[in-house]
Amino acid sequence: MSIDYDPDSTSRINFSANVWGGDFPNDNTILNRLHDANGNLLQNFRSERSYTNPYGNGQLDLGYTKTFKPEQELSILSQYSRMPDNYEYEVGNYTSGEELTFRQQSKNLSRNKEYTLQTDYTIPLNSTDAVTRPA
Repeated sequence: MSIDYDPDSTSRINFSANVWGGDFPNDNTILNRLHDANGNLLQNFRSERSYTNPYGNGQLDLGYTKTFKPEQELSILSQYSRMPDNYEYEVGNYTSGEELTFRQQSKNLSRNKEYTLQTDYTIPLNSTDAVTRPA
């Protein structure tokens, strides 16, 4: 969503908001069989893995632009962004008899907040103002 407002012919105020998100689930099963050089079975287990990564972002922007003399502009821009990025996984190893031999879990709950403030003053260069370099 974006809203622009021009209070007069030399000023502009703009506001925008953006929200998005999603999830990346991933589940898999791995069968592991380890044999020695003679072909004898040394290990036989199943590994089940489950991953999830729900994420989202919210962003607000506010800006002001003022035009002065021909083609000269002052811009003030601000931005606030918040993004939770949660990554969780679980791994379990099971024997061929379905006995759980190993389990690992992790919950990584992260948050990110970002604040940005930017000010620009633009002055165009014309042919008489351009800096020349020696050849």
